[in-house]
Amino acid sequence: MTHFNLIFEREHKIGTESYYRITDVFFHKLLLIPLTTAIFYLLILEISSYFFKKSRIFSNQEGPAKRVSMRYFTAVGGLYLSITALFFYPTFPFLNNCLIGPPSDNMLQFWNIWWINKVLTKPGLHFLFTNCIFYPEGGSLLYHPFSFYNLVLAAAMRPFLSPVLIYNLLILHTFVLAGIGAFMLIHYLTKNSLAAVIGGFVFAFNPSHFAHSLYHLEISSIQFLPFFVLFFIKTVRGNSKKDLFLCAFFFFLNALCSWYYFVFSVSFIILAYAYLAVKRKRVILNDVLFKSLVTVGATSLILMPWLFRMFIYGFRFFEEVQFLGHNTYVADMVALFVPDRYHWLGRVKIIEAINALFTGNDTEKTVYLGIINIFIVSLAFKNIFRWATKYFLGFLVFLVFSMGAFLHIFGWISPILLPYGLIRLIPGFSFARAPSRLIVYVYLFWAIIVAFALKAMLETGKSNIRKKFFSAAVIICIFLDYCRVDNLKTRVYLPPCYYQLKKSPDSFGILDLPGGFDENCRYVMYQTLHGIPIVQGFIARKLTPSLIDYLELGNLAKQKDQLMRNNVKYIIIHKKLISSARPVDIDRYKKTYRLEYEDAHNIVFQVY
Repeated sequence: MTHFNLIFEREHKIGTESYYRITDVFFHKLLLIPLTTAIFYLLILEISSYFFKKSRIFSNQEGPAKRVSMRYFTAVGGLYLSITALFFYPTFPFLNNCLIGPPSDNMLQFWNIWWINKVLTKPGLHFLFTNCIFYPEGGSLLYHPFSFYNLVLAAAMRPFLSPVLIYNLLILHTFVLAGIGAFMLIHYLTKNSLAAVIGGFVFAFNPSHFAHSLYHLEISSIQFLPFFVLFFIKTVRGNSKKDLFLCAFFFFLNALCSWYYFVFSVSFIILAYAYLAVKRKRVILNDVLFKSLVTVGATSLILMPWLFRMFIYGFRFFEEVQFLGHNTYVADMVALFVPDRYHWLGRVKIIEAINALFTGNDTEKTVYLGIINIFIVSLAFKNIFRWATKYFLGFLVFLVFSMGAFLHIFGWISPILLPYGLIRLIPGFSFARAPSRLIVYVYLFWAIIVAFALKAMLETGKSNIRKKFFSAAVIICIFLDYCRVDNLKTRVYLPPCYYQLKKSPDSFGILDLPGGFDENCRYVMYQTLHGIPIVQGFIARKLTPSLIDYLELGNLAKQKDQLMRNNVKYIIIHKKLISSARPVDIDRYKKTYRLEYEDAHNIVFQVY
């Protein structure tokens, strides 16, 4: 029987529709993906080889840095502080009672501050386990989005300031410190103060940072990345023990801010080592290897108990830890050039429609580089390429990493397999399920490149009025393109219904309904004010089941028995949160449970 006869016979047996579906999958996985991926990487290889030929190695060829006077340095810090105030001025009257950002993850981050204070003030509690949420079984907080640096600051400020104000100050200070750090790094590289000021702004106030500041305290804590990169470059170029210590110190602070930044900074060191090895034409670079091991090793040694448990639990609960995201929360190629949702053009219908095509949520898909930045880099490309080649290379490498497992174009998932498709299989690196967060290093390299472009524009040719006006106009346009104003806030309050709960000497829990991510974030925020264990909740990478996972929602008689056996004394139904996606039949609950309290917003039922 011929090959074609075998094919047609198989089609007849399984049906035409199923046959075409199988052959489509076969074609996609075994032919289209390898072919398109090979073409893509041949192009990348050609570009990279050109960069390597043109680039200068990490050396002191760029000359000694000019010292910045303390007066100028203070002025730079004051400038970034003023810009931060401009971005967030609508929230300033409410800093003591409202969280920055709309109701969502920020309420969960606020709970983290409450939890660390509870652990420090109440003996017997374990920081990495709680049954205050997902009562009564509780859950491990090993992979929870803690930011230890911010938690330590919050604990130190707690005796003097309100928790809400502490949270908001932690968000705001990331912009000022990130700007100062990027200014120091870029001034060291460009030797141009004005270009460094603008470069510091590009990094500190990049669109992704602003978007994450509304939701994620730990991801918005980017302030120590430029300090780490600065002292890494210094320690590679020289032999100063002070620079090595500061490099290791800021690497440690990055790890304390977010374990994402621990993984990303390790990636930076690996890539920098690979770059230097290629340029020096040696595999083993004893000096760089020693300094890299000291930098990473010191932090790994300090955090070993935490990191070791993360790896062990990562293998034990592989599916829960890996889950999804490597090909969802990515940097879409088109999103680099399209103003994001938070941009002042973000509500224009065509831009809003394009943004809706990208995968992931509004925060993770915000990767806009800035049209003005792209314009000035294009104008100055020939003049800066010689000096900034290695930064272009770093920019491109991290950009490809941030694009996830497969290349996305207008939300369409192409068959081009990207490096993250393989990196996600590496233990440790695979835990980072949101590749788009690597955009922070893309923005850092981009800020350096933009600064070199500005320096070329400011220093090339004769100085005249026309050039000065053009430079001033470009700087103003950069600011306007990145300018965003936050008027979103989350009021921190406790609904009156919680005051109706009768105190009891015995421990009991509360079931809040309806469920859902944003709803559960709200319930944990309420818990910071009432302090009673709740059946609902949210933990990043929940490793073990709890009552809410097997609670009967259809048969209320059976549900009541479950709640009584687990000491859940009250049910609170939040009327305003009920929707077609989150339905709750209030009449059925009234027939099954005793009504304790009701107002326009909430109903309280007593279980026993």
